[in-house]
Amino acid sequence: IKKIIPLESPRPITEEYFGECISEPPPGFESRALTDWDHCDISYLEHYGPDHYTDFTDTPYTEDAQISMINSNARQMIFYNWNLYNINGVSSDLSLSEFENVNMVNANFNFAEIGGIHFINSYLDTVNFSNTDCNEIIPGTSDYYPCIFDNVNSRYFLGKFTNWKNVYILDSQIYPNLRGSNLSEITILNSDFSAWGSAQNINNISITNSIVSLATTDGEIENVNLENSSLWMNYIQDSDLSEITTNNSIFQLESKRGSFNNVIMNNTATELYFLGTEMNNVMISNGGHHVLNCSDKVFWRLYEIFEPRCIPVADGVDGEHPLGLDNIAIIVEYGSMNNVVIEDSNFESLSFSDLEMNNVTIKDSIITSLSIGGLEMNNVEIIDSVIHGANFQD
Repeated sequence: IKKIIPLESPRPITEEYFGECISEPPPGFESRALTDWDHCDISYLEHYGPDHYTDFTDTPYTEDAQISMINSNARQMIFYNWNLYNINGVSSDLSLSEFENVNMVNANFNFAEIGGIHFINSYLDTVNFSNTDCNEIIPGTSDYYPCIFDNVNSRYFLGKFTNWKNVYILDSQIYPNLRGSNLSEITILNSDFSAWGSAQNINNISITNSIVSLATTDGEIENVNLENSSLWMNYIQDSDLSEITTNNSIFQLESKRGSFNNVIMNNTATELYFLGTEMNNVMISNGGHHVLNCSDKVFWRLYEIFEPRCIPVADGVDGEHPLGLDNIAIIVEYGSMNNVVIEDSNFESLSFSDLEMNNVTIKDSIITSLSIGGLEMNNVEIIDSVIHGANFQD
């Protein structure tokens, strides 16, 4: 019963989720008809598609295989070279299954087990992975089988209230809704992963040569490693962010309440806005205008893949910022700043108001506009820096 209806599931108990397989052995796979695999054991079956398989990324093909596999055992199943349309896999067990060269349109895997699932060279349009568990433990170990999305293009990806561990997003373009999800051990490489909907917790995420957006409310984002990438984290509310390291990257963050602790940003263009946030142990080195040069090796991978608008912005030159970065700035209102260092940087604006600053140092930097007001300042230093315009009040 726990397998069929997870105890924490809000889904009503109805006869739809109970029953027996239509036949024994289960029906064979029908390529142009509805295959009824509800409640069947179809594990370890392999389905290799016809030679005429085509990649329908731009115009999805929607007249091929349709499958109903409610509460089925589909572990370690293989689909290769298929166009799959209208799949109902609610409460199915797809652990360790593999989908390669597959176009999948309108699929519902709500409450499914997907630990160790692989999608390779595939196109997913309107696929529902809500309430899924990707946490299959490798026998005899404490590790988890990886869930892999390799060269996957997804127009609409629903992943609300998921529990995913050890996930790889490789050479892919995926726009998931992650509302209420818990994600850990996430690797994003050479990908565009733009999440909408606030995740609950995101821990241990590595982002390399990618464009990523994340959000969380009343949650936690911990241990983020950003390399040669752009990370946009707007709508972070009542959440704790910690153990963040960025290098050769663009980092945009809007945080309301919560905390921002143990952060190291090197050679990173930043647009940071904090409201009622506690900042502790933050080091920003070599950040600002000079990072944003589209001819530099720093961003060549981003522009090669995604070709966003790109007008270089040099010191003292007006222009348009790459990747939609509007302002090279750090704005902190209310809250506190403790043990913060900004060095060897070039910022358009630093604005600190109505907060407490302890052990804050700005050195060897160029600041176009510095605004400080309504503060209690203890051991605050500005050293060997150029400030074009300064405003100190209250």
